[in-house]
Amino acid sequence: MQDETAINPVTFVEMQASVGSILFLWSSIEREITKRVEELDDGKSRNGAHTLAQKIARWESLQASICAERPEHQDLLKEVHTRLVMALELRNRITHGLIGITADPFGNRGTHIWRRN
Repeated sequence: MQDETAINPVTFVEMQASVGSILFLWSSIEREITKRVEELDDGKSRNGAHTLAQKIARWESLQASICAERPEHQDLLKEVHTRLVMALELRNRITHGLIGITADPFGNRGTHIWRRN
């Protein structure tokens, strides 16, 4: 009987695909956040926040009037903000801290190497 909590080995190609998938996903998230900030801020986002963290914070701050009108919106906003920040941390670890992937290109187990910034 195999232990179901054991980590399944991944290949180099699978690791590359995972990293690429995360980067493409964040590209679309950033475009969407920028679009929403522009909608909420009368098109002013081009002059404001530049980093993803700044854009997320600006998006959250622009929701104050909605939260004042609908208190349940505040709970949802906090949840979405928390999830975005956690996902951003993962994205940042990959884009700024991943310094290598090693694996046998013929399908043997792969590993990743992190550098803490």
